[in-house]
Amino acid sequence: MSSTAGTEPSLTNGDARIDKDEVDDEPETPTTAVSRYRSFETINVDNTEEPPNDSNGHPVAPANHEPLEDHAHEQRPDGDSDTSAKLEAMGKEREALRAEVEQLRKQLESIQENHQAEVSQLQSELEDSNAARETAEEQYQTLLGRVEKIKETLSDRLKRDKAELEEAKEYIEQLEAQNEELRNAAEATNENVAKLREELQDATRELTTLRSRNNLSANNWGKEREELMRTIQHLKEEMENTSNAMGEWEVIAMEERSIKENLNDKVNELEEELAGLREGYEAAVAERDSQATLIDNLQNALREIQDARKKELRDLVETSEAQLQEQKKLVQEAVAKATEAQAAKEELVKELERTAPFEKEVKEKNLLIGKLRHEAIVLNDHLTKALRYLKKTKPEDNVDRQVITNHLLHFLTLDRGDAKRFQVLQVMAGYLNWTDEQREQAGLARPGGSSNSLRLPLSPFQRTPSSPSLSADIFSEPSSARDRESLAELWAGFLERSAQEGTSDGPSRKGSTSSVATGAGAAIGRPESRA
Repeated sequence: MSSTAGTEPSLTNGDARIDKDEVDDEPETPTTAVSRYRSFETINVDNTEEPPNDSNGHPVAPANHEPLEDHAHEQRPDGDSDTSAKLEAMGKEREALRAEVEQLRKQLESIQENHQAEVSQLQSELEDSNAARETAEEQYQTLLGRVEKIKETLSDRLKRDKAELEEAKEYIEQLEAQNEELRNAAEATNENVAKLREELQDATRELTTLRSRNNLSANNWGKEREELMRTIQHLKEEMENTSNAMGEWEVIAMEERSIKENLNDKVNELEEELAGLREGYEAAVAERDSQATLIDNLQNALREIQDARKKELRDLVETSEAQLQEQKKLVQEAVAKATEAQAAKEELVKELERTAPFEKEVKEKNLLIGKLRHEAIVLNDHLTKALRYLKKTKPEDNVDRQVITNHLLHFLTLDRGDAKRFQVLQVMAGYLNWTDEQREQAGLARPGGSSNSLRLPLSPFQRTPSSPSLSADIFSEPSSARDRESLAELWAGFLERSAQEGTSDGPSRKGSTSSVATGAGAAIGRPESRA
């Protein structure tokens, strides 16, 4: 029996040498060691001898013959409580990391939304500035047209030109104020972009800190895992010496194995989350670079627009000053003409007594001129309506019923020997795109004629350089876009000839009487003011 007792410690020491890799595997049931330990226990009880205490670190039964089972139960709960507390702490730390990662994601999304909103606001401001520039160009063109009309009219419209010039100056000041506002808005957007960049840098710093904390947690987890493996090895060594705790240790080993698998799964999930965060960060960096380039392009475009607007405003001011000088010269010429007109008035007063019998005829002619002016105004209104309609729709597909009705009524009211009947028919034919047969039926073309061009009859109207050619450019078949555009020129030429007829009749009768001429001038001025 003593030999058996002497060989037992050597057996336990040999079995205690377990490889570190075998910790993950399920422990096998040591049947031989248990049987030897039981035999050793029976020998101990019979002979009341204590086994030799070699320096192997295993618990030994006390001298008063207490069972080893109670001593093993006392040491096991401390190890279990430590491992469970460490696992709970690791779980809480992972949850905190997940919450911080979600918060960072939300912050990145909010930053991106704010950046997109600011970019859209910049685009809308650029569109507004472009629209203001287009309106300024349109108003500049209208000013040029008005100046050209002023050169052809009398000096009575100088006051209107001065008022328009003041309005143009006020509009220039408004444009300069808008330019300053746009410049301030651009500076504000630059400041916002700088703030967004600072926020992005802060977010990257927080991400680096989270990564460092995650690495520290991984290192701590590795250390705790090694400590757990050491405790597991120690528990295995204790299990080989305690036969009563064998079943419980198998259960504990299974639980540890499941915990390890869960921990491995959690580690894989954390690695996947880190990979997703890394990809999101790279995407955010790429988007930040693209947004930065877009903002630089917008700034360059805004700078070019501002330079072009300054140049246009400078040119507009120079042209307006030159026009003002020309208008001053025209005022001086008008003053000279007024003195000449005063002298002519005195001469006309002398001839008043001689021209008294023609007063009734002059009144009738003046009434006729007023009527013609009124018709010119009505036709001008129709012209503006038709031009608006033509801009909105295609001229070859749509016809303004009001314009055709007015021309038809005007055609019916004219005398049969009036040359305007032929002109009205030509306008209607060009507007309605009549064919050769329809023109022959209306009397605008000779029957069987091979040429599509029309010859105008002799008329008392003198053609000015601004009036278009009615025979070739207007009333031919509209076979191209140029023929379609000549319809507006036809309207303008017709109205100009009507106005020239009225003005040519007025000055030819000025020599008759001074009082009647003054009344005629007032009658002519009213329709112009209405126009």
